[in-house]
Amino acid sequence: MVRDRNWSTRDATFGRRTVIAGTASAATASLAGCFGALGSGDGTATEAEPTTVRVELSNYEIALSRSTVPAGPVRFEIRNAADQVHQFLLAATDRAPDSLPKDAVGRVDTGELDVAVNANGVTPGEGTRLERELEAGPYVAACTLPGHYERGMHAGFTVEPRSR
Repeated sequence: MVRDRNWSTRDATFGRRTVIAGTASAATASLAGCFGALGSGDGTATEAEPTTVRVELSNYEIALSRSTVPAGPVRFEIRNAADQVHQFLLAATDRAPDSLPKDAVGRVDTGELDVAVNANGVTPGEGTRLERELEAGPYVAACTLPGHYERGMHAGFTVEPRSR
């Protein structure tokens, strides 16, 4: 949960992939601090700055400021510019943005997805910031509220391996 005077507070859920990556990152940083194995060579650990992606949710459209980022920490600055509530979901998947799995009543089946970011109930004129550690691979950004995904509220997103 993040608080900022320009952004409202929103809860977000963590996917399996981000929790595991976050735990591994915390353990690596902890070991680096103890042994000086990683970092700038002077015994201090260095962490990558997050890559920022601005997300604008509008009426049945998701606009991303960038569609490709390096693996590692990514900060999503999400703003709802529409006149209705939206959701921002980012899932790791090999599927095309318009072919996510559906449940028996035709809604996106999030239980079948590896959800990395989920900002529910972003109200009109409001926003939130979420930061996640993302692994390399293809992702889909979508609003899975009833009827929104079907009307084209989805986009492809790629996380590339970080160069050393």
